[in-house]
Amino acid sequence: MIILAENLHHFPICEEISKRSGVKPIFIQSRQHFEALLHLLREGDSTPVTSKGEWIELAPDVRFDHRRHLIHRHGKVYPLSSTEYKIMQSLSSQLGTPCPTMELIDAVWGIHGHVGLDSLYVYIRRLREKIEDNPSRPQLLITHHGFGYELRSLVS
Repeated sequence: MIILAENLHHFPICEEISKRSGVKPIFIQSRQHFEALLHLLREGDSTPVTSKGEWIELAPDVRFDHRRHLIHRHGKVYPLSSTEYKIMQSLSSQLGTPCPTMELIDAVWGIHGHVGLDSLYVYIRRLREKIEDNPSRPQLLITHHGFGYELRSLVS
């Protein structure tokens, strides 16, 4: 039983449920901890990724794994936050084609999302740190100044 709670005022109720069911609760107090736990649980999944439909090869030894919300780069695994995943999903759906900034923001945060460009810049930087060999000189996640972003594949 996984319980996402900002405070533990429900602890007595969960303790009682645990006693009756025999299931031990895991308390998680933040979204980041929840995503880290999901990553660990996914890593325990021994199902190999064999279908190319489950991932996109961006460069030799760099893959975006749709099913597990991960980046595989040079033998290391980088979990994606839900926002990073939405950005990758949106950009990979039009691989090799620039996506306008506002269209990307709408796809990730919704039309009524009140998000500034600074938030998008932060997430783009985090993604570059996961997929690029040199995030300061990106080859895969390209900025088109004054327009938007493009996710490229360097694999033919």
